[in-house]
Amino acid sequence: MWAMENSFQLEGKELLIEQIKKIEPDVIFLQDSSNFNGEWIDYIKSKIPSIKMTIGWCCYPFTKTQLRLYKNFDFMITCSPIFAEKFRDAGLKTYCLMHAFEKTILDKLNKVNNEQQLDLLFNGSLIASEEFHNF
Repeated sequence: MWAMENSFQLEGKELLIEQIKKIEPDVIFLQDSSNFNGEWIDYIKSKIPSIKMTIGWCCYPFTKTQLRLYKNFDFMITCSPIFAEKFRDAGLKTYCLMHAFEKTILDKLNKVNNEQQLDLLFNGSLIASEEFHNF
């Protein structure tokens, strides 16, 4: 829709670059650091001079190739202390940001929540391997 509204015939990463150019951000935070990393980060920095910092996110299994491509970010954020250690060992500036939320929200939810109470709720992923979730 944005492409039509702005008279662009582009798709994918090319369209994304045009959208970023229009916004002229100082900072880019990319949650999809697997598809947007490496030379692509260098490319958008060269095409969009307003960008002063690029931040990558990774809290999922990564390959050695991806790890090498993450070096183009100014720094990485992860929710895993194990990943943070591996990133730092690879020379990446890294911050660990654990999953969290404001606990006072629970009081508000309990007042409006008419749903059945569950004994267990799982939201996430299980990766059966030595370095992740051992069964």
